[in-house]
Amino acid sequence: MTRASTNRIITRLEILGRDLGFETAREVSPGVPEGYAPRTDLVWCGPRLEESARGEVEHLAARAGVRSPLVDGRLPVVGFEVEGTDPSSKTM
Repeated sequence: MTRASTNRIITRLEILGRDLGFETAREVSPGVPEGYAPRTDLVWCGPRLEESARGEVEHLAARAGVRSPLVDGRLPVVGFEVEGTDPSSKTM
């Protein structure tokens, strides 16, 4: 379960991204090879691509052997992973 402070930070980043003109999406899996697919807390995206451009991105991703990086037809620009827990001395 996500901590309330983490949700507040993500919400603030979401508002900032929209104010800067980006579209936002939460809990996005990046375009990585099949298998383990971590989820990014928040992504700022550009505008929706036209169908021909989306097709080209999908084609290039397939040739590279990765999933498409598109998020609802939009190209991600910035991704945020917000850590809401205190790191242990082991991870510092």
